[in-house]
Amino acid sequence: MRVSVDPNDRAFVAADRHAQREVKLNGELAHHVITADDELGLIVCYPVDERNMPLLTKDGKSFKTITKFGKVEIGPVDGGK
Repeated sequence: MRVSVDPNDRAFVAADRHAQREVKLNGELAHHVITADDELGLIVCYPVDERNMPLLTKDGKSFKTITKFGKVEIGPVDGGK
């Protein structure tokens, strides 16, 4: 499964409470996830500063992103509770 909040991604899912997913990478809850793909084993997320604000690229027009690889699990928020 692939899910994304990036409207340019083929797996874009509009943000609403029914579309929210919990993403884990190597068994740990992942934060600030933009895209997750359990078949490719990757997540794309954005780093934050000490105020929990997204870090921006040098031109200030977009978020910096980090791609991480490993075992990706995508499921309902709070495990479906």
